[in-house]
Amino acid sequence: MKGFILALALAAAAATPAAAQIGKAEGPILIDSDRSELRNDEGRAIFEGNVEATQGQARLLSNRLEVEFEKAGQTGGPGSMGAMETVIATGDVFYITPEETARGQRAVYDITTETLVMTGDVVVKQGCDVSTGDKLTVDLVTGNSTMDGKQSTGGNDRVRVVLYPDGEAEQRDNCE
Repeated sequence: MKGFILALALAAAAATPAAAQIGKAEGPILIDSDRSELRNDEGRAIFEGNVEATQGQARLLSNRLEVEFEKAGQTGGPGSMGAMETVIATGDVFYITPEETARGQRAVYDITTETLVMTGDVVVKQGCDVSTGDKLTVDLVTGNSTMDGKQSTGGNDRVRVVLYPDGEAEQRDNCE
């Protein structure tokens, strides 16, 4: 099954598909927020303030969530929305599943190309393993991912990955 941040993987670790997802998946997406706005003529739904989207065992938290659909009227007549095309989460974005957690400032899931790009001080945690960088790109079809550091000059803007050999992670306290 594929979905929003389906196969978040540490840059140096093997990608494994997760059953939890948000986006192109089976089952409804439940979205709670302080405010919602439907722009039918633009084919967009906007959710703002303490946004929490859940689908299955996946949770997506952000300050703002925008869902872009096929333009109104293209598939079902005036006043209807088509299929979801893009999901954009901004402001303190957290994606949480039983297997992993990802944090960044912006996440864009392009459902058409099945790619995810998360930017802004990205941290991905799987068990005790942690990967940090400025930009995470995931091909949700292949499960391949790339973590990039900041492209600025100066400072320590490189990708950092901490991996624990099997068995060692279980001995650490507070890694989960």
